[in-house]
Amino acid sequence: MPHQTVTLSSLIGQLHPNHKNTMTHRRRSRKEKAQFGDRLLKYSTAAGAAVALTNAADAGIATIDVSGWALQLSGLSDGGSFSVDLNGDSTNDFTFRGNRSGFTSVITTTEGAFTTTYSIRGSFTLSGAGANRAASNGFGSIRKFNPSSGVAGAFPAYGGVYFFTTNYGDSGENSDFNPAAGEQDSGFIGLSFEISGNTHYAWLEVLVSKDGGGRPFELSVLSGAYEDQAGVDIAAGAIPEPASVGVGLGLLALGAAGVRRMRGRD
Repeated sequence: MPHQTVTLSSLIGQLHPNHKNTMTHRRRSRKEKAQFGDRLLKYSTAAGAAVALTNAADAGIATIDVSGWALQLSGLSDGGSFSVDLNGDSTNDFTFRGNRSGFTSVITTTEGAFTTTYSIRGSFTLSGAGANRAASNGFGSIRKFNPSSGVAGAFPAYGGVYFFTTNYGDSGENSDFNPAAGEQDSGFIGLSFEISGNTHYAWLEVLVSKDGGGRPFELSVLSGAYEDQAGVDIAAGAIPEPASVGVGLGLLALGAAGVRRMRGRD
């Protein structure tokens, strides 16, 4: 159900449709004041509960500060890595790595009948610390999730997965992230990580690209969020929603004491 913005003027209009004429041309009786106060108090309580429920709906989702989470490679034999702390507890949860190479390796089959030459161009990978895992697509590569789909499940027994790789002739055909030479690819990934020994789920929006020669060029994290309630799934792309039930500050500040004062006025 879409949220409806409630203003103080519209609230008073609902409580007393003829409030303008009533307040302009005559004074309300004590009975009318009491009835108006009762309705105002009930509506104020309901509005406060609506705000609480709106905030509670996404209370478990926390955004992740991904500032500076990026890696760019340039030289033929360039490499690098960066580690990330998802929940801000000063513990590195995952490490992103990249490597490039311009070398060529020749591999001969055991039968000796022929040789095959592969160009080693590099790869981007992700590994989790301890029991932390990134969701796999079943081929040893990281899985790309559709927006709003849950990320729980599909976590491999091992910790490291590929975004894409061109190592040993693998063009990345089994990878959900496989940009062509000179292009880029982005999407959501799912993570499982531990906080105080309990499993939590998270998502990150990542971008990977290759240079014109087909070598890994850039890996960057664009956004992310995690579920701070243990064992609760999170949908890819889900973020905390701000309360959209707008209630006049005067009404919220009024409270029961204000209603009682209003009742007591002649």
